[in-house]
Amino acid sequence: MRAAACVSALAASLLLVHLLASRRRRRHRSTAESGLLFTGTGCSSGLPLIGCAIGAPQSPEKSCTACGPALRNGRADKNWRNNVGALLRFRGADGQTKHVQIDCGKTFRDTCLRVYSEHGVTWLDALLLTHDHADAVFGLDELRSLQPVEPGAPPHRLLLRNQSRSLDGAAAPPPAPAVRRFVASIEWVSFGDAFEVAELDVVGLAVTALPVLHGADYTCYGFAFGPPQERVVYLSDYTALLPQTDALLASWSSGGEAIHLLVLDALRSHPVHATLSESVELARRLRPRRTLLVGMGHALEHHATNRRLRRLWREEQLDVQLAFDGMFVPLPGLDVG
Repeated sequence: MRAAACVSALAASLLLVHLLASRRRRRHRSTAESGLLFTGTGCSSGLPLIGCAIGAPQSPEKSCTACGPALRNGRADKNWRNNVGALLRFRGADGQTKHVQIDCGKTFRDTCLRVYSEHGVTWLDALLLTHDHADAVFGLDELRSLQPVEPGAPPHRLLLRNQSRSLDGAAAPPPAPAVRRFVASIEWVSFGDAFEVAELDVVGLAVTALPVLHGADYTCYGFAFGPPQERVVYLSDYTALLPQTDALLASWSSGGEAIHLLVLDALRSHPVHATLSESVELARRLRPRRTLLVGMGHALEHHATNRRLRRLWREEQLDVQLAFDGMFVPLPGLDVG
């Protein structure tokens, strides 16, 4: 938990962790399809909720329409939801497949065992963190298992980039351990101040960091990536767009352009998350080709909610649906070069 403990000291930071994989792994040419893999689509507690699973009086399993199916059917059920996260898979300029994970929260280990194993993900090249809450960073300790090393070689360091206002607390390295241990190796680098749109190069992929409010007094980041004809905007934790982000998204949604895929938060009425209706309203305004929702709690059962949302397509030609863990969206335009 050493890496997670370091991150807990950060205040409203954007973290970019660059995992330098081994030379052995980089000689392998993967034929995997490029795109966006939803590694988790649930709220911070994950689904099924513990209270529903153990039959707590305040949330009995028999009365919960989302946790009930998840408990009966197990991890294959689309109501089984780990902490929100996604994986970008694309071919880099060197011809090698790249894996960039967005967030690694409390349930990241289960994500690896379930979603990574199903999709053949055995390493990471980089990690983008939207913010420093537990559901985004408490899986950092698991990165060591996704950081290949060669026998006898020194550990490959992880490049971790964060806002300059957090650099003073983040840059100081922890004391060297007296006993050599198997841990993730991290290097801290600042990329700019909070509240700014930032352009990042993530193992060759151009990524735009988009500041948003995650509650009234906390700045979180979303990300945009992909060419104009296949642009993805990923806002997993937000309550409102900051003006510069709002203006940029509006420019991508006018003059004949359209956001290809918009990923939005959809919890319940909550001080630090958008609701389903609020995200639908944002989708109405931006008119993306497709909107997928994440961050759901057990108030939104997957199949029933998607049936209701299909009405938006029939009445408004607005394609909005709940995503699910393990969902893959092909994006051939992500390939670099």
